[in-house]
Amino acid sequence: MYVASFLELHTTLLGWMLYNVVFRILFDTGLLILPILWLFVRTSSKAVGEEKEGSHDSAIWNIKGTIASIVVLTTCVMPVYTVAPSDVKFQPPKRVDGTVPNEVRGDIDPTTYQTHFGAATAPVKIPGWWVLLHNISAGITHAVIDSLPAYSDLREAQMLLASRNIEDPALGAEYRDFFLGCYMPAKRNYEILRQNNLVPAAGDDAQLDWAGSPYLIDMQGGYAHCGGDPRFCRGAPMPLDIQKSTTLANRAGGNTCGHWWESLRTRLLDYARRDQGTFDRLTDHMKWGLGLQSAREQEDLLVRGMLENFRASQPIAGTSGSGQGAFSRVGEAVAGVGLLGAWALNELLLGTVKQVMPILAAVMLMLVTVFIPFALLFSGYSIAGVLQVSFLVFSLIFVQAILAMIGWFDNYLVSSMFESEGAWSFMSRTDTAIGDANKKMLINIVLTTLYLIGPIVWMSIMGAVGIKAGQEASKLLGVTTITTALQGGAAKAGGAASTGAAGAVRGGVKGVGAAGGAAQRYRLWKGR
Repeated sequence: MYVASFLELHTTLLGWMLYNVVFRILFDTGLLILPILWLFVRTSSKAVGEEKEGSHDSAIWNIKGTIASIVVLTTCVMPVYTVAPSDVKFQPPKRVDGTVPNEVRGDIDPTTYQTHFGAATAPVKIPGWWVLLHNISAGITHAVIDSLPAYSDLREAQMLLASRNIEDPALGAEYRDFFLGCYMPAKRNYEILRQNNLVPAAGDDAQLDWAGSPYLIDMQGGYAHCGGDPRFCRGAPMPLDIQKSTTLANRAGGNTCGHWWESLRTRLLDYARRDQGTFDRLTDHMKWGLGLQSAREQEDLLVRGMLENFRASQPIAGTSGSGQGAFSRVGEAVAGVGLLGAWALNELLLGTVKQVMPILAAVMLMLVTVFIPFALLFSGYSIAGVLQVSFLVFSLIFVQAILAMIGWFDNYLVSSMFESEGAWSFMSRTDTAIGDANKKMLINIVLTTLYLIGPIVWMSIMGAVGIKAGQEASKLLGVTTITTALQGGAAKAGGAASTGAAGAVRGGVKGVGAAGGAAQRYRLWKGR
């Protein structure tokens, strides 16, 4: 049995374990065979003593209904097929580079679900029909998911980048020193040089709004030597051997801020690689999802995210309104309309909904599994009841494919609106312009609606189809169940009552007519 998520490895087994508990209770109390006994007694009582034409045909139809119910009981209710945790498997979707992850089993799960749910799972017995239906449904679901083009989950990349920070006090202190001693003077010097037309324009503020700005690294009078020209050296950072110490200059491999930055950048990347798995996933997302083919671009985006998160959690004194101040400027620009706040709230809502929906689908499938014995019992083990529940189970399993299609659409919608040059605009949760925030909010509203409404529309359509399919199947097979029998009995009782009432009314009318005629004859006789 294949499932569509890590959680379903365990909720599937838990659902059927609870199914067996309910089945055992119904079996021990005798409730399980009541529909069969009722149909048998009803069929026998109708057949005994009846000699009217067509009575044999009626008995045959009732016997067919009883046989159909027995078949449903044995194939769809009684658990006979054993499924062990090792038989429940999950094949994670292929990665964006085309590689296929290893298959995961219910007894060997690398997630934390195994620690807590694994102890509660054990081999379970499942009715044969539901095993077949699950395999068919899971096969269709996986076929749809596998047919989608490989894509990188940009939402996951955004969350992973937001979780990167500098927790090493020594590394954080060195970044503060670099920010105040190199970045701030270099950016102020750029503004002076630009006013005097000594350097070309940076193009946009995004090139200057972080400490690893490639423009400042290469700019004369920035992190590089000013070349002894007093025009370029006027506001340039001091050499490291003067600014700090020869020890720092030796460690940086030179006495310029450019040397210091390369040394600091290397140690920041080493710090990020402590969690190599997360680091690799982030770089994959940046390469395949954002189109950043250059390793330097990927690493710069990661380092920039770490520094932004560090500054957001531990602001550097004396830098308000300058340095990496794009966030402050945007906050002031949209303070009147609350655009940034609305985007942040919607971003949080979408992130929550996207994580909740697969979990909710797995839990709902588990609950439906537990309710199956009651649903079939109260339907009198009818073919219609089996089909309706089957449509419901299939629909819940296929919800995972619906969510995968929405995720695929989300990825390509983001890529088309931001493209590779807007990678930082999408990935950053702080440094964003009004237009970018507007784009994010638009995408988030569309995707949140799809995640909430899409599964509901799908379940509604399939529910209506399932009800109709059950009714047509009962008509086609010509079987009688408890439900149809009760409906027929009620119809007959209603018909008899109607006939009796009509007869009483006709009799009353006749009586009144007769009495009126007698009175008329009496008056005529008296008149003589």
